[in-house]
Amino acid sequence: PAPAAAPAPRLYQARLRAARAAAVAPEVGQRIDAMARAREVERRLAHGAVQRAAVDQRAAA
Repeated sequence: PAPAAAPAPRLYQARLRAARAAAVAPEVGQRIDAMARAREVERRLAHGAVQRAAVDQRAAA
């Protein structure tokens, strides 16, 4: 009977964790979105700088 009973606490813990995650999800989700957006902006800026450098080199050549 012990092996059959063992998964139950784990399932309960998983449900508890899911409930907690759902409770904080909006705030955490917004923070993750903001970080992803900032990273995307940085990537675009870096890409733009690379493109401008290439254009400058072509203009100088």
